[in-house]
Amino acid sequence: MINPLDVLRVKGMWEKFREAHPKIIAFGKAVRGGYVKEGSVFDLTVTDPDGKSIRANFRLSGEDIELFRQLAEILRGSSN
Repeated sequence: MINPLDVLRVKGMWEKFREAHPKIIAFGKAVRGGYVKEGSVFDLTVTDPDGKSIRANFRLSGEDIELFRQLAEILRGSSN
């Protein structure tokens, strides 16, 4: 069960994140608009301030997509 106090704490942090990083929010909305399908590949790169980077990628399975769908449903339900 989700602790309502944890939800409130994270909600405030999420709002600050959204304000600070509007491009990632727009990216997320575009991805939800139909780009994510079984077999889609996520390719992630993180570069530190010194220029060193690390990269990983993964191909989404049907189970992965269902997991994300369920998590989104839970999060939407907690914000009502």
